[in-house]
Amino acid sequence: MPRSKTKGVSAREVQVKISTSTIFQVFAIIAGGLLIFFLRDLLAIFLASLMLAALIEPAAAWFKKRGISKGIGIGLVYLGILIVLTGGLLLIVPRTLAQTQEIAERYAPAINKLKETEPIIGGIIDGNLFEQNLTEVVSHIQESGISSAVPVLATYVTETFQVILTILLVLVLAYYMVMEEDFFKAGFVKWLASTKYNKFSKTIGPRMRDRLGTWLRAELLVMVIIFALTFIVLSVLQVPFALVLALIAGLLEIVPYIGPILSVIPAVIIALSISPLQAVFVALFYFLIQQLEADVLSPKIMQKVTGLNPVIGIFAILIGLKVAGFFGGLLAIPTVIAISVLIDELSKNNK
Repeated sequence: MPRSKTKGVSAREVQVKISTSTIFQVFAIIAGGLLIFFLRDLLAIFLASLMLAALIEPAAAWFKKRGISKGIGIGLVYLGILIVLTGGLLLIVPRTLAQTQEIAERYAPAINKLKETEPIIGGIIDGNLFEQNLTEVVSHIQESGISSAVPVLATYVTETFQVILTILLVLVLAYYMVMEEDFFKAGFVKWLASTKYNKFSKTIGPRMRDRLGTWLRAELLVMVIIFALTFIVLSVLQVPFALVLALIAGLLEIVPYIGPILSVIPAVIIALSISPLQAVFVALFYFLIQQLEADVLSPKIMQKVTGLNPVIGIFAILIGLKVAGFFGGLLAIPTVIAISVLIDELSKNNK
């Protein structure tokens, strides 16, 4: 009696062949992921330098067209940034520090509760940028003497030095990325000239620089717009600490999607201490600001620049926050932009 067709199919052996190259590719992807994880701090410095270089390169090129050397042009750009930052610090920081201290004293219970209930906010507030601030060092010296405060002071000085060194490293790397752009480009092209990636080597650098630079300039523009609108409206509504709240709203714009939501919380808490109606007005204003950003600013400025789907952007930020804390979330979008440009150029090259 012949076997049924069903039994014949079930008895048939299915062979799966995995080539050596496939196994190698899988291991290469895993090894690459682990390498990126362990070198994430160095990669963050490199990416920050690349973004700064992309930001200042158009200005350096503008100076060069007018007969000023690229090196002097970059120096003038740095000087301009320093003057603007110094002026801003002198005008804003004293008032901001006073308001921040008053907020911390008046709303400490609410802040502590937020830190416990919202891990992201707790990570931002307790970020490892400075484990001990200067006030704690002074109080240690006053209470226990200099000898017992030495470890705390050493920790503070070490972390401060690390931050300053990182900033200087980013500035120097960005300087040489712009100064030696032609050298790096020629070397990269020469290295890949005899391979199938010859076309890729000529386009990847300029396109990645342009995308990152345009994104950063657009992001700064959005931050300034949100800061100005928030400060004006909160001042009109007579909400206390309008300057600090506007700065928080503007700065958190650097973390798309999540930042604007987080900026609502302190504003509503402070408005609620005045009256429930005030809190409703503030919440309504922030809702309108988010709608303005979602319907006007993001589509017109950000989405055209990044070309990223919002879901991918949010997912990338959450991964960045999980892997490297606040600064991971900060660098998530530019990282995804760089990767998307890389993949796009590779796919074009292989056609």
